[in-house]
Amino acid sequence: MQLALSMLNQEYRICDNADTPCALENLALLTCAHAHVHLAEDVEARRLEKLVADLGKQGHGPRAGIDLEILIARGDMTRVEQTLDAWSPAGLNDVEGLIARLDGLVALERRADIESDAPALVGPDPDDTIDGPHPSCGSAPRTATSSISHRRTRPRSCRSR
Repeated sequence: MQLALSMLNQEYRICDNADTPCALENLALLTCAHAHVHLAEDVEARRLEKLVADLGKQGHGPRAGIDLEILIARGDMTRVEQTLDAWSPAGLNDVEGLIARLDGLVALERRADIESDAPALVGPDPDDTIDGPHPSCGSAPRTATSSISHRRTRPRSCRSR
């Protein structure tokens, strides 16, 4: 019940703000639609999708990722495949799109594409050297692997200082 009230409150706020374009409003409503699909409430999900279309805010921000997640949740693999073939996320700035793309590839069991796309998302090659001193103490350049391992702790060369 609390979830339904929260979603309804969100919807009212967005409709009150209909004259101001904001990509986050579309994403909020589509995220609610996605939740309704998972709750087997497809009629409500489609109503929210129609509301987004009726608001006329297409073109305001990235929404292909959430649209793809909704298709995956519905099991519409034909449209998932069509979307993946026609669309690609806008690089690392579109994290939700990257996640949706990988989710779509997994749903379609396209292992070769997953193996092709995933390495770029994991991080730098461990053999690559990151130039410059460690930002917290000026120690020697590190490998990419060591930079990841020192995110929570200081490098040994810094601990005694």
